[in-house]
Amino acid sequence: DGRKSAQGYVVFASLDSVKEALEMNNTEHGGFTLRVDHASPTNDASRSVFVGNLPYAAEEETLRSHFETYLSRFDVNERDGSAVSSVRIIRDKDTQQCKGIGYIMLRDATLVSLALGLHESKYMRRELRVQVCGKRYKSTNNAVKKKRAFEGLRATAERSSKKSKVDVKGGDVRNAKRRRSRSEKSTAPGKAGMSKRAATEQKVNKRVKKLQKRATKGMGKKKN
Repeated sequence: DGRKSAQGYVVFASLDSVKEALEMNNTEHGGFTLRVDHASPTNDASRSVFVGNLPYAAEEETLRSHFETYLSRFDVNERDGSAVSSVRIIRDKDTQQCKGIGYIMLRDATLVSLALGLHESKYMRRELRVQVCGKRYKSTNNAVKKKRAFEGLRATAERSSKKSKVDVKGGDVRNAKRRRSRSEKSTAPGKAGMSKRAATEQKVNKRVKKLQKRATKGMGKKKN
């Protein structure tokens, strides 16, 4: 189908065969360099670099050659093997086109600083962005995860507290006044804490006593 990059898995009968298969890493087959690793790939950030601004037509072989050619000029331990351990280009799963980024794993960590010398170098008419990729791998430290989770809960609580204060000082002022007004109406004007019914009865009793007093003084009698 015209693809120049593919991957597959091989299941062996014994662990000894796995060790022998790993020795085929970086060997050539059919004009391509094999990348042989465990089913769970080794992601050693300490000896890897991140490569950005790759063209859509980027290929593992040409990108490998770009790095190997440059590093061979400074690699004093070239007898230990190729400076580039593996090349991984991130591709679209449907079109297989390069997404513009990739990772280069080097033979050892001492080559990382040398590989950074390819930053802004030209590859297929594009200026590459080469950076240390140590911070791009997710941490598996449980302590760090717990700390972040705690900080997240604390931050959420602080935001909720601030929001409540703002509501009380801002939008809830009118509601607070309404509640206070209703409370004042439910109490008697003379005595705090008296129910509305008791206040009404007290008012009626005062009115009755006033009328009785006026009747006692002779008010309401017809004049001769």
